[in-house]
Amino acid sequence: LSATVTGGADGDSVEFFDGATKIGAGALANGVATLAWTPADVRTHSVTAKYLGNAKVASSTSSAVDVVVSEADKSTATAI
Repeated sequence: LSATVTGGADGDSVEFFDGATKIGAGALANGVATLAWTPADVRTHSVTAKYLGNAKVASSTSSAVDVVVSEADKSTATAI
């Protein structure tokens, strides 16, 4: 996941949520915070990012983005 923040400083924190559940956080670097995330279940996840702000910039929360996770394709092999 990644979130771009205008006006934030390097090292500021961005938290990522799946609905109301916090899934992790990333620090800003050149205006972008990233988080490696592997969803645990097959469903639609409603993901948001919350910038925590700093002394000069107020906190803010992104609009939700739906991330659809479906089952992986199953492959089969036949030995002859």
